[in-house]
Amino acid sequence: MTTKPKITDKQALRELEDFDPTDVDFQDLSTLAAISAWARERDEHDSKLVGLVRAARAQGASWAHIGARLGITKQAAHERFAEEIA
Repeated sequence: MTTKPKITDKQALRELEDFDPTDVDFQDLSTLAAISAWARERDEHDSKLVGLVRAARAQGASWAHIGARLGITKQAAHERFAEEIA
């Protein structure tokens, strides 16, 4: 029995970027692996973003400035991060 070699998270993310949802073979679990890899990567980035927002607020940045950098309103930035950085 041959087993498929494991792929790295970066390889899985690359596959996800090239993924065509109309061409799915559910016998091939690499697509599901790519979803898992992307979710882990997203969680890591979200955690880093919260830390950066916390640091920006500590340095005096307003919610309007943070929101502008994220491409969202100051209210959306506040709602997204205020409780996490408190």
